[in-house]
Amino acid sequence: MRENAEWIETVEDGGNVLVEVDYKKIKDAILNFEGAEIKSDVFGTGNACADICDILNEHLL
Repeated sequence: MRENAEWIETVEDGGNVLVEVDYKKIKDAILNFEGAEIKSDVFGTGNACADICDILNEHLL
């Protein structure tokens, strides 16, 4: 329950929502939160380890 975020990308992407420290607003946000249907890859695709291994294999082997 926060009024600001260091990772505003998660808010812009619809993965979370910021509300004021107010009981009714927090309750409303919890009860009505739907989240984003489509997630962007702002933090990557989850393949960083495989991509790094591929690059190392190409250049070192």
